Amino acid sequence: MAADAAYRQTSPDPRAEEQPNFQEALRVRLHKCILLLGRVLRKDDPNAVHDLRVWSRRLQQTIVVLFCGRLSPEARIMVKELRRVRRSVGPWRDCDVQIDMLERKARRISNPEERQAWDKVRAFALRKRKRQMDRARRKLAKCTLSTALSAPMPSSSGQSGTSARTSNPAPRFSHP
Repeated sequence: MAADAAYRQTSPDPRAEEQPNFQEALRVRLHKCILLLGRVLRKDDPNAVHDLRVWSRRLQQTIVVLFCGRLSPEARIMVKELRRVRRSVGPWRDCDVQIDMLERKARRISNPEERQAWDKVRAFALRKRKRQMDRARRKLAKCTLSTALSAPMPSSSGQSGTSARTSNPAPRFSHP
């Protein structure tokens, strides 16, 4: 018993050690999402759309863990924007997956008439993809995610906003 009490008094808080790791993960995911958002807006790359959805989910989970489930208003806005981004590019990603499946199917077909029919289906999917891309880009252009991502974020522990490993302020979520 006495050894347990002594251990509790001398052992550091495990959350204090984990906090910088979460903040570093948050910084990495923020940076990655900003890069991918720009790439999605500029290029016609199915992998960028997929990666944006994946990294936005990872960023959202990091925010939830960092704030211990009790999200600040800024973090709540950020999570909402991340969901909005994923919903915007979801139909575009669905079209990319469908087109990939249709292309794999077309490679296995040897009958020219059947191939022609599948090519028509693929052409329809490509037109739908183009519409979804345009729609997603319009929605993303209205999105405040890039503004929210580029602003500094308050510390979840309520401290002065400095990281334990660096003197740079931690990123902060804000809404215009």
